[in-house]
Amino acid sequence: MKKKPDVWTLTQAARLLGEPQHRLIYLCEKGAVVPDFQDAEGRGSSRRFSARNLLEFATALRLRELEIGVAFVGAVVHVLRAFERRVGKEFRDFRLPDSLRVPGAPDLRVVIADGGRPYDHNTQPRTLMRAVVQGDVPV
Repeated sequence: MKKKPDVWTLTQAARLLGEPQHRLIYLCEKGAVVPDFQDAEGRGSSRRFSARNLLEFATALRLRELEIGVAFVGAVVHVLRAFERRVGKEFRDFRLPDSLRVPGAPDLRVVIADGGRPYDHNTQPRTLMRAVVQGDVPV
């Protein structure tokens, strides 16, 4: 059986996520997802991504499907990273996404709220929203 890579190229990430490369590039260029291993540094250079970056892409792409702006998507990804750092202080081996795959792992959800109600892109007005990460450990 072939071992999963620890580092993915843009091409591999796009193929794995079933998305065109240009969508992932856009998220990187806007700063919503920052490659953990290597960012592009000019013509001909390539980005290298971690498993956490793949989770960030999957989250960002889903939020973009809901017509949520890329700046807000970047804020949600930032909250995910803050969550990982906070939990990592109490549980030294905690790493996203691997730590979510083990038995007894916390149920991690991103809830987007517009005011006090969950955000619905079809009916809610486009007002300032906030991201809340729910789980067993507070952020």
